[in-house]
Amino acid sequence: MNYEINFLVLQSKTVELPALRLKVKELISSLGGKVTEEKEYAKRKLAYKIKKESYGFHTVLRFEMEDRDKLAEMKKALNLEEKISRYLVVKADELLSLSELEEKLKKASEEKTHLSQEELGKFLKEKKDLPSKPAVSSIPEEKPILNQEEKIQPKQELPAEEKLAEKTPEGKEETPVSEESEKKEPTRKKDQVSMDELDKKLDEILNI
Repeated sequence: MNYEINFLVLQSKTVELPALRLKVKELISSLGGKVTEEKEYAKRKLAYKIKKESYGFHTVLRFEMEDRDKLAEMKKALNLEEKISRYLVVKADELLSLSELEEKLKKASEEKTHLSQEELGKFLKEKKDLPSKPAVSSIPEEKPILNQEEKIQPKQELPAEEKLAEKTPEGKEETPVSEESEKKEPTRKKDQVSMDELDKKLDEILNI
């Protein structure tokens, strides 16, 4: 069976890190296992503090071990090692090899960086194409001050009664003639002519 162990050594134990890595490999060999792959990671920031420390070193070992009961002995020995803060043992039969996993992670990191650069370039291009807004002055615009003579006098509306009877240049009042009075005036003239003719005819009759 193939297994993988990942153990953590805190930054304060950096001096003892090489000896601890060697000790874990010797423990695996003493229990009948064989280390096939090894990956040592540089100092990394932890997701949460452990014993008031924020940084540590991870070591990943792939090994073969036929007797599963030996795993319990290995875990017991690791629990007694105070300089190893955390460890995890999993089956590795269906996992990628460490070299393949490292290459895949590297490619994903490069793609992410490349994508970030593209996004940054797109953002800068969009920002460059945006029209620049004119600066708005915070000083309010002053209105020109008019002299006493230049002040605009408001237009005064005449009352309705004064509109109907406005004075002529001679001082006489003129009463505006409405359209209805103009229409009635011809009718009155016609009525007046008719009465005159009637009187004339009566006079002629009486004289006879």
